[in-house]
Amino acid sequence: MVHIRIFYFSLFLIFSQAAYSQIAAPIFRCVRHDTLLWDKPNVTCGAFNRYIIYSARNRSGPYAVLANVNNPNTTFFYNAFTNGEVHYYYLQSDFSCPGQSRLSSDTLSNEPPPLTPIATATVIDNRHVEIIWSRSFSPQAAGYIVYKKTAVGLIPLDTVRSKDTLQYIDSTATPGIQSETYQVLGLDVCGNASLFDKPHSTILLRSQQSKCDQSIALRWNLYQNWRTPIARQELWVGVHGRFPYLFATLGAADTAFTFKGVVNKESYRFYIVAVQSGAPAFTSRSNDRVDTANVIQPVRSLILENVNVNPANHIEIIWTWNADAQIDSFRILRSTDRDTGYIVVSSQKATFPLDEENTFTDTADARKQVYYYKIQTKDQCGAADASNLQSTVLLKAKTTGPLQNQLTWSPLVVPGGKILQYQVYRILKGAVNTVGIPLDSTKLAYADEVGQDAANACYFIGSRYQYTAADGSLQETEARSNVACVQQYARLFAPNAFTPGGHNPEFKPVINFGENIGTYSMIVLNRWGDVLFQTADPAAGWDGKKNGVDLPQGPYAYYIQITQNSVVTESKGIVMLIR
Repeated sequence: MVHIRIFYFSLFLIFSQAAYSQIAAPIFRCVRHDTLLWDKPNVTCGAFNRYIIYSARNRSGPYAVLANVNNPNTTFFYNAFTNGEVHYYYLQSDFSCPGQSRLSSDTLSNEPPPLTPIATATVIDNRHVEIIWSRSFSPQAAGYIVYKKTAVGLIPLDTVRSKDTLQYIDSTATPGIQSETYQVLGLDVCGNASLFDKPHSTILLRSQQSKCDQSIALRWNLYQNWRTPIARQELWVGVHGRFPYLFATLGAADTAFTFKGVVNKESYRFYIVAVQSGAPAFTSRSNDRVDTANVIQPVRSLILENVNVNPANHIEIIWTWNADAQIDSFRILRSTDRDTGYIVVSSQKATFPLDEENTFTDTADARKQVYYYKIQTKDQCGAADASNLQSTVLLKAKTTGPLQNQLTWSPLVVPGGKILQYQVYRILKGAVNTVGIPLDSTKLAYADEVGQDAANACYFIGSRYQYTAADGSLQETEARSNVACVQQYARLFAPNAFTPGGHNPEFKPVINFGENIGTYSMIVLNRWGDVLFQTADPAAGWDGKKNGVDLPQGPYAYYIQITQNSVVTESKGIVMLIR
């Protein structure tokens, strides 16, 4: 029973091998023009009869026998009857191998290899361009030829002998000078080349500086012949050698951009990136354009920082500007009206190198009225610029009673700034001291109670305010007003009696605020109007005598007069002489 099973199993193997054995077809390599080329198959099951060539006008058939090749060593066939039309072919081998079927070769045609579309041509740097193309899926594909457009026409750059290599770097390129144009042909194993697909050209970026506009005008050509349109473009900018960053996203059709705010002598690096729509979204980068700015540097930060009155009541103007500004001239403007009527106080040519902080002293008398100032510049392109304005603070002072001085002042005008507080300062005998606590910005008056030693007091107001500096930071400073002085005029207090030889031995007045007396006169009279005593010395008193002789007890008349700064102070009355 076991032997019978082995017999049937062996018989099954023999019939199975016979059923599934097949005769290998010729190895169909390619069709060069209208000549079919193949390699001999390895068939050992029987004698060679022929190679059968099938042909059709369409890839899907119907196929018919075109020719039989009876020589086993013949590996080509020329079809002279294509009439320039496309024909499709496959081959079979006919060997005397009973029970075995014939395999068919690949189906090839006399068409050239399919087009090889470029995916993108992009600039690596100003001497290299990378070309990337799509893979050829033709079974005949063997490689590619990269072509480049030159002044003498389209020339081959190189042959890429691998169908899997889809990239080439042109090291002979000059994409910083011109737009480079490329095409790629597909090759098959027989050396047939495809037709040319659409050319792709790199983006050439150009630039031009404008000295007076402080700008760089950028121009470029659009990337063309992607199979889908451009989705967007990007402008990348690097400043002073730093790595470029995405500065702006541009429209698909834009070919120009003006880069503004250029700083003189600064280095700028630009390039454009075009982005394809769809997926995958290829990109193409332009050449690098590097510009070292050669522009007229404008005034960027003209700030009037302070209008300050000095102790001589002249006005000091302090301002800043960017020290790299190429200023031709500047003017100091003054007005008694905030909005109109500005006159030129000083007009000067700029001297270089510029100082960032500048001062000018106007000899106008700050005690007369409020003044408004601003600075005006003109650069070397004739462009004018003006600073913010600022006013002086006008202080007035007067005495409103014994030992009291009243101060009033105009508000500080500093548009764009913030007034924080006002501080009253008193100058007494050369010493400067604050008076009271700082006042808020709404207070414009102050009553100062003074002592007996403050007959002559001078004052100024310190206006503390905040402004924005050129670097954007908030700064605080103080502007002084003019100096205003108050004279407390003399006040006389005469006694009504005195006792020669006693505790009050002579008659003379007590004088408060007796400093700066211009003239002094005291006269003592009897009842008949005779002058008994007379002096021009405030320190001298009457001792009750006339020509060294004691006068009798009784009432006597007196008259006292003091002149201070054209102000006359008088006192008259009766004093009792007591013995």
